[in-house]
Amino acid sequence: MGSLLSYSGLSTKVRAMQSKLIKEVQYQEIAQMPSVTAIVSYLKKQPGFQDLWADLDENSLHRGDIERLLTHTIYQNFAKLYRFANPEQRTFMRKCCLLYLFKRCHARSYRII
Repeated sequence: MGSLLSYSGLSTKVRAMQSKLIKEVQYQEIAQMPSVTAIVSYLKKQPGFQDLWADLDENSLHRGDIERLLTHTIYQNFAKLYRFANPEQRTFMRKCCLLYLFKRCHARSYRII
């Protein structure tokens, strides 16, 4: 029972963060937008991006900058969960993160070849 309770807090945190994710309908809206500037302006208003992107000037960003910001947002969300987790959960999260990074690097190496 104690083991189950130790994950309930983290599970609740994940669900709360999940509610801020972009929905399928919103992805469709973004796909129809005419410019990168419009997309950034739209994302800045979304709950999952408001805090991290509030000070950005969408007129000065290039598509590559946006991709880096999106990746940074993923890492920030992971960091929120990591800080919330207990030591045992952090160990598991580190292993999952390393596995993800390994797979990502491995996939990139195939694209280069």
